[in-house]
Amino acid sequence: MRAIFHWNLGSRTIELGRRTLIMGIVNVTPDSFSDGGLHVDAEKAVAYAEQLLSEGATIIDVGGESTRPGVNVAPQGKSAGASAPASASLTNPVSEEEERRRVLPVIRDLKRRRPEAIISVDTYKASVARSAVEAGAEIGLPVSEEQAIKWLTINPAWALGLDDKIGSLEPGKNADVVLWTGDPFSVYSKPEKVWVDGALLYDRLDPSEQWRTDFELGFVPTNRN
Repeated sequence: MRAIFHWNLGSRTIELGRRTLIMGIVNVTPDSFSDGGLHVDAEKAVAYAEQLLSEGATIIDVGGESTRPGVNVAPQGKSAGASAPASASLTNPVSEEEERRRVLPVIRDLKRRRPEAIISVDTYKASVARSAVEAGAEIGLPVSEEQAIKWLTINPAWALGLDDKIGSLEPGKNADVVLWTGDPFSVYSKPEKVWVDGALLYDRLDPSEQWRTDFELGFVPTNRN
């Protein structure tokens, strides 16, 4: 028997655990790898969302930017395209204005036609999340990258009672540092170099500084003590 949880959305709660809930995905994008272009029109996107609800979806997740392989992401607060790497294999990121233009009409119209619908927004941009919540989305936190990185670093250290020793880059603390090939919040970025307590222990381009995957538990490299 699974534990029962109640997810507080503010105006109501969702019960989790008694049965499996389904989230229906609506990509309001021209270039998503699975259904890009099929629902880029707001009316078609809303009709598809209603179809998903009638087929048993509990939550409708609306997204306005593809995260398929080979896509750049825009730093928050900066315009898209201006600082994107020049590469034929990469597309320019979607601006905040364009993402809002795509998702907000869908959220508003779906909420008008199906007031009971639970809508989430799929975005990494705080301003888009905030606008989506104002338009009727109930799931989607306006979280900045500064806040998000704290969830992954100093907050876990605090929970373990070790925040005076690790969890942030401060004088006198022990720290592990990862240099990424791109935005660390993108699943398509790769670690470039890793330092543990100041020592370089991984270099993606140096064959002598390679480590096996974390999933191979118990593996000890022969060149390490």
